Amino acid sequence: MLDERFFYYFEETEWCLRARKRGWLVLHVPQARLWHKGVQLDYRPSPSVTYYATRNRLLMLAKHRAPLMAWIATWAQILRTLASWSIKPKWRSMLPHRDAMWKGTLDFLRQRWGYRSA
Repeated sequence: MLDERFFYYFEETEWCLRARKRGWLVLHVPQARLWHKGVQLDYRPSPSVTYYATRNRLLMLAKHRAPLMAWIATWAQILRTLASWSIKPKWRSMLPHRDAMWKGTLDFLRQRWGYRSA
């Protein structure tokens, strides 16, 4: 029942949006806690996380015909982040994430979905 185009990141959010549109009650329980087995306290996500989060966020907005203000806010955040990771010296370590965000944006525009091999 999950849209395979998402593959990783935003798939559960998109699934909840579809469920709500079909009349299901979708609840958020802020007290709930999730434990990811094997994730360390000093976890640093790989650039693939940035890639899928960027591409799939845009896909979700498009699929659910998000309002113009959601698009403007999302594109502004992406452009601001790309600029910061490109220009500011303190963010030089984020260059692989910048490149992944850029690729995620381009793949959204090219409509490339699913798993992306390295």
